Amino acid sequence: MKNLTLVIGGIVLLLNLVIGLIFSSYKPFNVGLNSGVIIVNTLMLYILGASQIKDGFKISLSFLFLIAAVIEFILAFFVPDTWENNVALTMLILLFAGQVILYVIVYFVSKIS
Repeated sequence: MKNLTLVIGGIVLLLNLVIGLIFSSYKPFNVGLNSGVIIVNTLMLYILGASQIKDGFKISLSFLFLIAAVIEFILAFFVPDTWENNVALTMLILLFAGQVILYVIVYFVSKIS
């Protein structure tokens, strides 16, 4: 199952890169940002699957991480290609930070219970 996560993530990443090459309206900044979102979320799901967290936590976190990944992907698709005053990019960073914080909290709660 863990390797399946990496394979699916790799396929989605490759698909994103090919679509970025085909469509001229898909800006290189957005292709790179979406590729980063795909890589980070694939690694988060892989780490979650490989961790010693209890199964109930794994299932619910996997579901939440997948929803967050879709939201991050959509946000990254519409991000303007500037770094300054970029609200959507800030939202992406906050969503990712929320995922990491949630994972850490669940990791420690799972160890206690």
